[in-house]
Amino acid sequence: MPTELLYAGLLRHHGFCAVTIENIRKRNSKKELFEFVVSATFGG
Repeated sequence: MPTELLYAGLLRHHGFCAVTIENIRKRNSKKELFEFVVSATFGG
């Protein structure tokens, strides 16, 4: 399972909303590796 999806699911499970996943850059070490920002807001 992709880690960014795991983090997004955990945030939703614990009451966060407006969860977003943003791909910010490709890693140099391997072509299939990317860095992500997972953000959310708490409450309604």
